[in-house]
Amino acid sequence: MSGAAGKLEALVRSPGVRATKPDVVGPRSVFVAAVVFAAFGVGSLALGSVMGRPVAALGLVPLILMPALARHPVAAGVALACGGLIFRVALIGTGSLTDQIETTQAALSIALAGDNPYGYAIPGTSTVSPFPYGPVALVAYIPGVWTEVAAGLLTMLVLARERVPVAVAIYAAFPLVVRGTIMGTNDVLPGLLVTVAVLLIASRPMWAALVLALAAAIKPYALAWAPGLFGAGGLAAAVTFIVVSLLAWSPVLWWGPATYVRSIVLAEALHPIPGSVTDLRVGRLLALPLSVLAFARARSFEALVLSGTLVFGSVMLLSHWISFTYLLAPLPLLLIVAERWLRARLSRTESGARTGPVASSSAA
Repeated sequence: MSGAAGKLEALVRSPGVRATKPDVVGPRSVFVAAVVFAAFGVGSLALGSVMGRPVAALGLVPLILMPALARHPVAAGVALACGGLIFRVALIGTGSLTDQIETTQAALSIALAGDNPYGYAIPGTSTVSPFPYGPVALVAYIPGVWTEVAAGLLTMLVLARERVPVAVAIYAAFPLVVRGTIMGTNDVLPGLLVTVAVLLIASRPMWAALVLALAAAIKPYALAWAPGLFGAGGLAAAVTFIVVSLLAWSPVLWWGPATYVRSIVLAEALHPIPGSVTDLRVGRLLALPLSVLAFARARSFEALVLSGTLVFGSVMLLSHWISFTYLLAPLPLLLIVAERWLRARLSRTESGARTGPVASSSAA
């Protein structure tokens, strides 16, 4: 009996995620972050000037604080995040807008009227497009573009908490990231939730499952990180994900899953494949073996990030038409991995340079 109980406990227990070795974030990282923020911030400032919003220049004010915060990377990241928020708020309402949030809000009006928002092109919108997103999006985007702005700020604060100031600087000031946050698309919020979920897998896998399920109920491409979650988080995480997903998608079960599938088909049809272009969508089948590999082998933070990104890319990027804002979903995680890797590599190089002459002398 005890043997059976032990097997059950082993099945339910999370296999675990190998802990990332803590690294030292020194003044140099903050200095590099300040330089990166200044360089990209000039681009966002130029964008503000072109759009008639010179107030965007206030986004560069946090640079004044960088010398005082050189030994406080989290505080430096928070300061840069505030600058990124200023860039975004200053540029709201400028340039051409996409229809994702507009369509979502129109779909909510239909749902509140008691009708099914899935299965057809939504009337009364600028592009008359279908609503191909999860039902949680209907509630999440009630505030409109401000949802994305708030999610962008929270993403930067999460990056600051992870002590990756250069990542904060890139996300805060890179013009395409700034523009992608305020142009009416809906990829920043799912990106925030995916980032939080992957960060939580090691310590709180059930909470990670809950957050990832909500992300997938906004934009289903968040499912790309689910195989790694199931493999590293264990049965409890998988059950949590399934239960939360059933609750989150319950309106679609009521309206009819076939109507949701029809919305997906209609959304694909908005961008027909030109005769001269090769159809790459067959490459999406790569998501199957990549998912199996993620489930079986992803046991470190870096592996969870990269395996999920590969599954995401095989589905979302193998098409004749993509939006650069899709990349806002995996971007925060990729920035964390890249900065930590570069910092560790530089630390090893410097450590080797310091010990090299000593080792040579000893050998002599």
